[in-house]
Amino acid sequence: MKNKLKSFAPIFTLIILIGCWYVVAMSVNATILVPTPHKVFISFGEILGEISFYKSIISSVGRTFLSFLIGFILGVMVAIVAGISSFFEKLFYPIIILVRATPTMSIIFLCIIWFNSQISPMVVCLTVIFPLFYSSTL
Repeated sequence: MKNKLKSFAPIFTLIILIGCWYVVAMSVNATILVPTPHKVFISFGEILGEISFYKSIISSVGRTFLSFLIGFILGVMVAIVAGISSFFEKLFYPIIILVRATPTMSIIFLCIIWFNSQISPMVVCLTVIFPLFYSSTL
């Protein structure tokens, strides 16, 4: 009996969360701030019917993969050079520490200001991925 209840626990949680969402939406009574779950699901269904939604998803996944690949290649190549030469390791050390110490949110804000919406996610991904692959490879 306990196993059956445990298997339904996520469903009960989902029902409770949607119920709380509905109560908050009704108490705020401003669709622009907190829409009801029903309106969100209808809008989501409409969005799923549009081809531009799928084009955006494919474009975002492609840019993410490209920035991941660039971060991987740069991180590994720089780490190999730094592994061969202690001069280059000491040269890149402050840069890696600086990038790792910078909060991701500040990088996101700066990228939004400096770059367009197509480039910003790639730069953010690159600045997060590059130090990871560099350190792992080194």
